[in-house]
Amino acid sequence: MPASADTLLAVEQLKASGNEFFKQKLYAPAAASYSDALLLLLAPGDGAEAALRTSCLLNRAACR
Repeated sequence: MPASADTLLAVEQLKASGNEFFKQKLYAPAAASYSDALLLLLAPGDGAEAALRTSCLLNRAACR
């Protein structure tokens, strides 16, 4: 089942928050934001959802 528009908006906001933490070299909070975003995307999805999930996974990996 695809994520709702509200869920996708929340994921985008968490990802943006993670990006801001990352820019400030605050890697633990950045990774937490990306992880929280991934929790909202329970199913892999397709299209935009898959791209968003991949982006969050890669960004979280960069924090480690």
